[in-house]
Amino acid sequence: MVFLSGLLIGDLWARRYRARYRDLCSLRHALTLLETYVSRTSQPIPRALESVGRSTRGPAGLLFCRISEVLTDNPNLTLSQGWDLVQAEMGGPEYPAYSADDLEILQRLFGVLGGSGRGDQVTHIRLARDALAINEGAARRDLDIYPKLFRYLGALGASVIALAIL
Repeated sequence: MVFLSGLLIGDLWARRYRARYRDLCSLRHALTLLETYVSRTSQPIPRALESVGRSTRGPAGLLFCRISEVLTDNPNLTLSQGWDLVQAEMGGPEYPAYSADDLEILQRLFGVLGGSGRGDQVTHIRLARDALAINEGAARRDLDIYPKLFRYLGALGASVIALAIL
């Protein structure tokens, strides 16, 4: 029983790394969709964010839908202010895999999005996407190393505890 518990705890920690990589891929895809909406359509930002959110699975889709909802409910808010409200809510289980660096990249993006011309907005979206690609690469490297380590540590820790009990 103790050994199984250790394995499950190690697997729980390993899943966090898989979730981070998956969620960063999804977020980068969402930014690609947002770039398409900004460059090819004349939709207002809240509607574009909603369309992207509905087209994207996982926490990234929830994030974009929530920002759109906040902006739609409060039309006097800027995108940056709407992001601040959503970011204050982000402690919940819907967004566990985003690091402070990921959120800072989004903060910079939403601070400038909607306040300039179409070309500038596309440039800012591309810069944010490239920055997230770097974080995604780091998450991929972590995914190759740490899940195995945590599984082994869980099994090893449980074995030590089981031996200590005997």
